[in-house]
Amino acid sequence: MPETWPLSVQQRSLLARGGAPFNSVATYAAPAPVPDDVLRGALRRLADRHPMLRASVGDSGTTVHDRVEPDVVTARASAAQAPDLLRAEWATGFARDRAPLWRARQYVIEDDTALLALAYDHLVFDALSRSIVLKYLARDDAPAPAATYGEFALWQEREAPEGLAFWRALHDGVPVRRAVPLPFTSPGGDPRPSTLVHRLDAEATSRVAAAARERGVSAVLLLLAGLFAALAEVSGETDLTVRVPVHGRPARFLRVVGWFANDTLCRVARCHPGDALATLPALAEVWPGLQRHQAVPIEVVERSAGVPVPPGAERPRLVTFNATGDVGTVVTRSSPDRPAPSAGAAPAVVAALGTSLRPVTVPRDVAESGLQLSASANAFVVLQCSFDAARFAPGDVTALLAEWARCLTRC
Repeated sequence: MPETWPLSVQQRSLLARGGAPFNSVATYAAPAPVPDDVLRGALRRLADRHPMLRASVGDSGTTVHDRVEPDVVTARASAAQAPDLLRAEWATGFARDRAPLWRARQYVIEDDTALLALAYDHLVFDALSRSIVLKYLARDDAPAPAATYGEFALWQEREAPEGLAFWRALHDGVPVRRAVPLPFTSPGGDPRPSTLVHRLDAEATSRVAAAARERGVSAVLLLLAGLFAALAEVSGETDLTVRVPVHGRPARFLRVVGWFANDTLCRVARCHPGDALATLPALAEVWPGLQRHQAVPIEVVERSAGVPVPPGAERPRLVTFNATGDVGTVVTRSSPDRPAPSAGAAPAVVAALGTSLRPVTVPRDVAESGLQLSASANAFVVLQCSFDAARFAPGDVTALLAEWARCLTRC
């Protein structure tokens, strides 16, 4: 018999938004097509182990069905057609009252290689769920997780509000949402997605890693301190808030497929313009609480501050920070930015479905009106900004990236 679970705060927020599809798509390249019976069988077993892959969602709750038949299509496509077909998976929505809210599309290219796209509605799936699914496809006999997404929704109602005291204290007396500190133009035409990249050389990368080690923090925290310092330099403001996406999962839900992803609003009230190291202590002071209370939904934080975003309204422009990589990772157990446990990133190539799957990235249009800044810290520190060039002048964004780089090279 179908089972009904309460909606999480994230699910309720997405249902209230309505409008365009909100999908997650994981795409993999394979040296040869996966036989249809192998693919369908593996996906059936995957759904058997993860209830959200058997779910439909409506205003009254999440309904988990006993069994679903995977939506699988294999078709031939030219190499020229493939990018558009894969991008279409992001834009093609689901009938949310009918399970499953995910599908598999395999495109066989002229040279008999294949591209496999697994598309999911965010009501049942988030980015960290991708690595969970890939691990289950690689190990067909893996047991089902002990916890469920329904238990997470109940946890939110019962326990997450305890973290509100931290967020109220952090944002006390200031607007929860801060606009991007760059000139902004309301677009008169279609969006013009753009990306700019700035790479630090080997010497500067080594200095960033060394500075992080000397202070017992991770490179991620130092990169974020550099961003705050750069924003303070270009804006003239020293009290700034940056959006930091997090996985939002309490530890016992790290192996559960579902939509846990959350935003945190990291406020640093004492930024030092142009000086990452001077800004770092104020950031390190708030970071442990941000990590500890990252599962408190941003919608709850907004309501508690008295500034809810009306359903269907465009969210204010934000600076968003993402970071990946492992240069100068946490070197002491007492580091103030020790991250919450993670399910781990997917490997570059994984053996699954009787073949090898290599994750590939399909470029997407910019969906938000803010600045999406990211930093990767591996062999080199790479700073990147994705933005809508119809709203922001590329020269202004270039100057911001250059200042961010200067803040880091001064470490």
